[in-house]
Amino acid sequence: MGNPRLKKKRRAAGVGRLNITSMMDMMTIILFFLLKSYSVSEAVLTPPKDVTLPESTSRLDAQKAEVLVVSRDSLMLDSTGGNASVVPLKDGLVSPAQKKGLLIPQLYKELRARAELSQFITEHSARSTFEGKIILHMDKDVPFATLREVMFTAGQADFQEFNFTVLGPSD
Repeated sequence: MGNPRLKKKRRAAGVGRLNITSMMDMMTIILFFLLKSYSVSEAVLTPPKDVTLPESTSRLDAQKAEVLVVSRDSLMLDSTGGNASVVPLKDGLVSPAQKKGLLIPQLYKELRARAELSQFITEHSARSTFEGKIILHMDKDVPFATLREVMFTAGQADFQEFNFTVLGPSD
């Protein structure tokens, strides 16, 4: 059992037991609150400062995919840590020397390499298939002819599903 005098001395000295049941209850409630209020999105998309996105009322969440930035000055593929310029543009147009019909060879080469890498990764991982998704951050002032050439080139490189980044009315 124990010496009753020793127990009195411990209590008098301020040594006691900590009851953490209430604290655990509080932490559990906070955890459930955070999990409930957390919004899940696969990708966070931040367009470059020189790209002015069009406005839309669309409310679809972004998905993980290759990102192609089309500004008035260049076509850029999103790389780890930044955008790598692939093709320079002049006033939003691809120069005739940099394309063959609707195909932009330099962009095709880069996109094809990324498609092959993604296909290799999906073959050797738990993911089922290469989805061929591409997200376009496109300046609203880029001519439609450039959009048509970019989409044709991406389609030739096995990117068949296009998603456009837009600003919502409150953004």
